[in-house]
Amino acid sequence: MSFQARESDFSELWGSTERKYIIPRYQREYSWKEDNLVTFWEDIHQEDELFFGSVVLKNPETRNSRIEIIDGQQRMLTMTILYAAIRDVLTELGADDEARSFHRTRIYQIRGLRDGHNIIQPTSGLKDYFERSIQSQNPDFRNPTTKEHKRVRKNYLWLKKEINNRMVHESIEDNLGVIEELVERIGKMQIIRITVDDSYDAYRIFETVNATGVDLSVADLLKNMVFRHIPEDEDSGEDPAQKKWTEMKENLAEINLDVARFVRYHWISSRETVTMRNLYKSVKRATSARGWKDLLENLVDDSRMLNQLMLGTIPNPNNLRVLDEVNKKLGNIAGMGFSQCYVLLLSLFRNRERLNFSWEEFNRLVTEIENFNFIYHTISTRPANKVETFYSNRAIKIQNVSNDIDGQTRLRSNLNAIYNELVELKPSRNEFIEDFKSSTSYGTSTKKKNLIRYILGRVEQKIYPAQVAERPIDESISIEHILPQKPEQYWNLTEEEVKKYVHLIGNLVLVGQGFNSSARNFDLSRKITELRTTGIRTTADLLAKIEESKPSVWSQLEIEDRTRNLAMLAYDELWN
Repeated sequence: MSFQARESDFSELWGSTERKYIIPRYQREYSWKEDNLVTFWEDIHQEDELFFGSVVLKNPETRNSRIEIIDGQQRMLTMTILYAAIRDVLTELGADDEARSFHRTRIYQIRGLRDGHNIIQPTSGLKDYFERSIQSQNPDFRNPTTKEHKRVRKNYLWLKKEINNRMVHESIEDNLGVIEELVERIGKMQIIRITVDDSYDAYRIFETVNATGVDLSVADLLKNMVFRHIPEDEDSGEDPAQKKWTEMKENLAEINLDVARFVRYHWISSRETVTMRNLYKSVKRATSARGWKDLLENLVDDSRMLNQLMLGTIPNPNNLRVLDEVNKKLGNIAGMGFSQCYVLLLSLFRNRERLNFSWEEFNRLVTEIENFNFIYHTISTRPANKVETFYSNRAIKIQNVSNDIDGQTRLRSNLNAIYNELVELKPSRNEFIEDFKSSTSYGTSTKKKNLIRYILGRVEQKIYPAQVAERPIDESISIEHILPQKPEQYWNLTEEEVKKYVHLIGNLVLVGQGFNSSARNFDLSRKITELRTTGIRTTADLLAKIEESKPSVWSQLEIEDRTRNLAMLAYDELWN
């Protein structure tokens, strides 16, 4: 590996008329946040000698090419944003000539009478927005369309505000002196400049500098390797790697899943069970120079399938009832928020057609996983790492099953092993009943309300399936306490006296839109009258049962009994 390294200051890096930089296509998005800015801003003003860090550059291959920034692009983009903020503060001070001159030396460099260029060129996803906002003398920050665009605008506004906070003098000259001092301090920042001539060395240094994962994630390192082995098409100018990588990220953005976590799910569902820490080494070791293109194709395919699994949107062109059921159950799994099972589901979904795995069989597996997730994760909150390892081992075995008679036998064996393992991992009935009481208590968060609606809705569906089919239990259905949260006026109880049991699920019922919320704190008899109007059949059944006793009673004993009965029903029937 051939490279040169030497010390210099930032003004030398930025100030030469020959300097023009480009951020290579494999680099990550601009990601600096406010905490990065705060540290950087404080260092500029507090450190006598500020070390800017190392910057790795690849020399241009031709005279008119740009210098590639291999490492340091986050800082260099931030510096450009800071320079734009200084330029615009100068304009607001009325120092138009100074602002124009500053722009032409720090952001845009003039060559000759008319030619010039922006000093730095971002990647394609940021380039247009950066040019019309940061790199324009008439900046337009409107309509940022990506998170990267929004970070640029937010950081520009933050830096501009900090500069304006220092414009405390009455005279323009004194304020200009503050800016001059700031620019001088920036120019004196010390850097280590590392330069290479060869593209291969550039990729290797990029990988080596960031191998510890301190600055870059696994996703950034993998992106570097993918782009290194899939070059741009010199004839058409197309960038197949960039196109595929963007498609993958768009699929993942819809399910709010980051690239590194997704790549690990792909890998541990098909190749090897590894931790995030060891993922990059595992992928690199197992992928040949020609294999990176296949890997990227597989990642794009898996991102599309995982998107459908997590959203419950598997295409159903033939309107199969079983597939409607699968998608509904996948929606329930996603709502619980535990993702380890997607390792197994992804492997089966990926290989379903190859292994002649029917939708009916897939539906059975999804049902078992929904039931298991509810009991193991949602209610009993057991450790996730244990099941992830189990899912991964089985997923890899399914991936390796051959499409022949022997393969079908192995597939059935693996499926049976999955079902047996889920039974063995499931908490005992007594453990579940104990956990159910605390896990299902009322809370104001959307997640808590959705859980209670999910459980009571499942009860309604079991007893009155036709009713639920006609009127689904969705977010339009509210949750009501029978014993009020504020019982003082009509129940002769204080909030302190009922706080241990008022929020138990045994005290909660589903109500439709007809319920009069002003009746929330009424006494039991009047409240039953109001609750009957809601149209939820299981709620009406409970009210009728309460009225069977003379006089009607709804106390701590009845609430705890119903809570326990719901727990037993859930374990024995609803999620069994």
